[in-house]
Amino acid sequence: MDDPLQILYIKTHKTGSSFIADLIKENFNSSQWHVYPTKVSENLEEFNERQEKFFDWGKFYNIKLTSVRNPYHRCVSTYRWFSQIDDEYHRETTKIMDFIDPNENKVLGFKKFLKIPFEELRVEDHYAWEVSLPVFDLCNVDGSFKYYDKIIKCENIVEDLKEVFNRFGITNIDFDGNYDINSSGDYNLLDYYDDENKHLVYKKYEKDFKFFSYDKNSLIL
Repeated sequence: MDDPLQILYIKTHKTGSSFIADLIKENFNSSQWHVYPTKVSENLEEFNERQEKFFDWGKFYNIKLTSVRNPYHRCVSTYRWFSQIDDEYHRETTKIMDFIDPNENKVLGFKKFLKIPFEELRVEDHYAWEVSLPVFDLCNVDGSFKYYDKIIKCENIVEDLKEVFNRFGITNIDFDGNYDINSSGDYNLLDYYDDENKHLVYKKYEKDFKFFSYDKNSLIL
């Protein structure tokens, strides 16, 4: 008898990952799935150790997934989420609100955020650094994505998930249920961009544009 299908989902920040994880947890037995990681790492050592575990988990799950999002959208969503973060998320080491003013001009505030180098961001606030990293850095396995059976695109999230669930013979998923795909709320993407901001996002997230085939010339999907 063939081994039963089992699913591993490697979460990435601000890609609809909580929505995806909730659907997996609600539609599979606990012995059939693993969602990893469950939280942002506390430090660089923990982050590196977590990446190494991808190899261990891959041995036990025959369908491996991760998720991505257009960098122009994901970066604004990240910035907005930081600006709205409340005391529930704050720790003594978290300085997120020190460099994001939710009342600042959107283009200028976003620009200031984009100009913070990743290494400087990590020194100031490891939590913000990890959440801001390119998806490439969060889920690649030895610089490749051959590890994954499916990379779910946030822009096509329902159709991509239907394809995955169909492999398990699950066809009755309620995708209109009480799920929150975008925790940073509704917004007009163009309010955050001028030509410089577009260039800054492309340079910082060039790997995501190239590896996941996003159009660097278009903000609108």
